[in-house]
Amino acid sequence: LRGRRVLARALLFASLVAPARGAQAESADLGRMRDPMTAGRPYSRLFQDVDGLPQNTIHALMIDREGSLWVGTQDGAAAYDGHAWTGLDLPNPDRSNFVRSMLEARDGSLWFARPISQQVSRMTTAGVVTDFPVPWESPYPCAPASAPDGSVLFVDASALLPPLPQILRATPAGAITSVAVLPD
Repeated sequence: LRGRRVLARALLFASLVAPARGAQAESADLGRMRDPMTAGRPYSRLFQDVDGLPQNTIHALMIDREGSLWVGTQDGAAAYDGHAWTGLDLPNPDRSNFVRSMLEARDGSLWFARPISQQVSRMTTAGVVTDFPVPWESPYPCAPASAPDGSVLFVDASALLPPLPQILRATPAGAITSVAVLPD
């Protein structure tokens, strides 16, 4: 008789506790299913020009301080805020809108290397976009990097052919100068 009471109590306890534990486990399973990385199904989404990209060939990616994803394409640049794409109207698109590379400078301005139009463009934090021609023939500015003084350096990739490789410096004020010629 005593054994039956112990068994009955154990069954009663198990019937009260098991659903609560099951609900916790089910909740944890649902949480894992909502997070695609833990569910083993990484999430990705394909964006194209019909979704707001300027063009489908992307040459540069960057995330700015605000958390927007920037893309540089063969027909301009655009930013994605997590909901929609916003295109950037670069000056002189009739020459070329091709954006090879991008960089956010220390002052928050965005720089765009536009090799085919032989210029670099800067967008200030106020949203003003200005083009700056580079100071040599047939340039192909790319690979921007921030310098310690706040300026931005670009390597002239066309210089893999003669003339010698060059580096240009773009100051926060927008002055573009050639600062180095790299030896063979």
